[in-house]
Amino acid sequence: MGIAASQARYLYLTARQTNVEFEGQQINQARTNLANEQAGLFQDMLEIEAPTVPTLYEITNQINAWASQSPAGPHAEDYTGGENDPKYKSDMSLWLASNNGTDANAAYDVAMNQYNSDQLAYENALDEINAKSEDIHQRDQVLELQLRQLDTEQETIVTELESVKKVIDKNIEIVFKTFQS
Repeated sequence: MGIAASQARYLYLTARQTNVEFEGQQINQARTNLANEQAGLFQDMLEIEAPTVPTLYEITNQINAWASQSPAGPHAEDYTGGENDPKYKSDMSLWLASNNGTDANAAYDVAMNQYNSDQLAYENALDEINAKSEDIHQRDQVLELQLRQLDTEQETIVTELESVKKVIDKNIEIVFKTFQS
């Protein structure tokens, strides 16, 4: 290979090496974005409120507390959302189920039905987050594989660059020896 051809090959390999490095940076940026997306999912998971199992004792105490109020029952003004507050609606359904304070067992049954519904919604939300997390994990594995392929290509390019550099140095040495003799 002549000096010009070697130099052209060297320039091509240098350009390819720069391109591979840039592709690697893009993959690393995509992996960083996936990590941020995963952190967002983790934050979403922390914000999901797990339902608590009602007890007959708690329901009975709450029903008795509402019965001792005048007028009896939950009052919308005690809730941040007023009559539209989900907790108010839930408490009102408990109060009505208790037949205005006379049957805590009926209110407990309503509370358990609500708990089961809330638990199902909670599990569905967790399943959705876990599915998204698994998708992120799969995409990250694909990017990691691409990055490994680029690393292998980078190593090959470096080896070939060293080889071409030796050829260029040898050609220069031969040319200068020819002129010196």
